[in-house]
Amino acid sequence: MEADNYITIYNGTEEIFLDKKEKTYTIKVQPKQQSFTFHSFFYNSIQTVRSVIRQWVQSDSLPMFERDTVIGNRSYKLVQLEMHEHPMEYVSNYEKMERMPDSVTVYYAIIIDPKTGLPYQILHTNNINKALGKTVFTEINTRPKAPETNSWYYTTYENEYTPKKKEKKEPVIAAAAVMPEWSLPEYNGKDDPTFKSSELKGKLVMIDFWIKNCGHCMESFPELQRLQKTYGGAAFQLVSINAWDKKEQIGFFYKREKPRYKMLYNGEALAKAWGVEGYPTVVLVDKTGKVIYSGNFIYEKVEALIKANL
Repeated sequence: MEADNYITIYNGTEEIFLDKKEKTYTIKVQPKQQSFTFHSFFYNSIQTVRSVIRQWVQSDSLPMFERDTVIGNRSYKLVQLEMHEHPMEYVSNYEKMERMPDSVTVYYAIIIDPKTGLPYQILHTNNINKALGKTVFTEINTRPKAPETNSWYYTTYENEYTPKKKEKKEPVIAAAAVMPEWSLPEYNGKDDPTFKSSELKGKLVMIDFWIKNCGHCMESFPELQRLQKTYGGAAFQLVSINAWDKKEQIGFFYKREKPRYKMLYNGEALAKAWGVEGYPTVVLVDKTGKVIYSGNFIYEKVEALIKANL
């Protein structure tokens, strides 16, 4: 897989990541299949659909509908599915969404070119936040030129790339630690003022770190809304911090989600200082400014801590 800034290669034994900008490479030996589920380029991909379609066809409980449709004077096949609590996984399966507190149904519409049997578009939405995802396939090459044999091995790139140095990992900010002072720009669709941590003094605070290429982050948006709506006020404030995405990308999610909570950006340095590497990661801070929880966003656990500390 090649994009503007990187190349990633899996040769059956190693996963190789080449950073075009830094001219560095990293290697994972014998990566587990689960590690590929977080690669965004597999999301709604042809490979993903191919790997799960057999399960769809064989399922007796999965509602599936097929009909003809026309787009731009061209005829297509439209396959619609309703997947209750089981969205497509990125690579090889579809998984139960155990993180969602409410029953969720994911709706897929797969538009297929009948001449090739390949997808033209994949649309998906859900019954929780109604967010629409759309994947469009163009310039599909069914007879691509095979990559050169040597291109599958990291030694081929050693003249141009050097091994990426391992950075010293800071631990995730621990329980009982005092939250340090910080400030970040707030996206509000207008003037984007600076938001300071001092504005949270005396409140129970939940800080949610997220990035756009994170499926669980996308799933958590309605959960964040629910927490702020239920507990927000003089005693509780939820703040989301995006680690590194561009301002216009933050704006897309702000307009789509219409958050009741604060949505901040340019948080990469803060996330690094606090030891945040996976997303979403939450930090819960009590009214005295001390951390009472840091780690994965597990809705039921976080809500129980909020109730106990209000």
